[in-house]
Amino acid sequence: MVNYRYLKTKKTYLLFLIAFSFLYPSCSYALADDRGAPSKSFESKLADKLNIDENILSNAIKEVKNEMISERKENLNLKMQSMVDSGKITQEEADEKIEYMMSGKGKRGHWKKGYKKVFSEEEMRNKMQSMVNSGKITQEEADEKIEYMMSGKGKRGHWRK
Repeated sequence: MVNYRYLKTKKTYLLFLIAFSFLYPSCSYALADDRGAPSKSFESKLADKLNIDENILSNAIKEVKNEMISERKENLNLKMQSMVDSGKITQEEADEKIEYMMSGKGKRGHWKKGYKKVFSEEEMRNKMQSMVNSGKITQEEADEKIEYMMSGKGKRGHWRK
């Protein structure tokens, strides 16, 4: 007499092994960290393409970024001033709104965690220095964090590291 229960478990076990043997390599490949350090950064490739020094390009990018931040702040001030001039809001309300937006609070898209506060490099360095002075971090940690942020790495969204 044939033991069907034994055959059924044997078939299940065999199917499991076959499925596992196909799925394991594909899962391990999918989960592998393939974001290794690129051989050349974007800035260095761009500098090579434009035949200029990488430091000059890096400084130019930082300068343009700081100029754009200044332009955004200036446009915000102009918009608030036009609202004050037209009588829609008072100067005190405009000052409060500007301060509120620059603080990083308020609605920000579907995340609703506040206005995105954009730091210039100088503001970031000042903030790190104040953290060093208060004893929250060491100077070495501050230098590492600044270097990390200026390199363009860091969290950029839902799942990226």
